[in-house]
Amino acid sequence: MTHNNILYETIPVARMGVRKNSDKVKFSNEVVVATDYSCFAYMLEEYISYGVTSNVLPGSAPEIPFVKQLPELLTKRLKILDDQNEIEAVARILFGLRREFNIELDEENNSLSFPKDVSPTIRNRISQIHLDVKRLALGFNHGLNVELNTVNSANTFGNSGK
Repeated sequence: MTHNNILYETIPVARMGVRKNSDKVKFSNEVVVATDYSCFAYMLEEYISYGVTSNVLPGSAPEIPFVKQLPELLTKRLKILDDQNEIEAVARILFGLRREFNIELDEENNSLSFPKDVSPTIRNRISQIHLDVKRLALGFNHGLNVELNTVNSANTFGNSGK
C-alpha cells in the first residue's frame, strides 16, 4: 500500500446566536452568524486514523490556529503548505473574470467581494471557479491527491454566464 497526501478541504460549521447588549440579560436585535472550526480535529482524526494518508492543509486555511491544539498523533500526520504562490496564481489567472464582474479580491483574507447587482448564482459559480483553480494548483505544485467534482466543475466553467 502506498502512502498518499490528501488536501484537506475546509468544512466550517455555522453557529448562530444573539449578541448581548451588556452583562445583564438584555439582548439586542443583532443576530450573529459565524463559522466554527472547533470540530476540525474530529474530521481530521477520521481521515488519519486509517494510517495510510497524511492530510495537507494550506497555510491560509482558517483552521491553522487550531493545529497547535491537536494531539501529537494527529500533528505527525498533518502537513502545512505555504500556499501563497497558488493564491497569487489564482489571482492572476482569474483577474479578467473578476474585472468583468467588478469583483474585488481581498488579498489579505483571500476572499471575494461582489457588487450587490451580481446574482447569487454568479457569485457561487465564480467562488467555485476560484476554489477549483486553487485546488488544482495545489495538487499539481505539491503532488497532492485533490478531490474535484469534474461534472460540477465543467458545468460551472462552461455555463458561468447562465
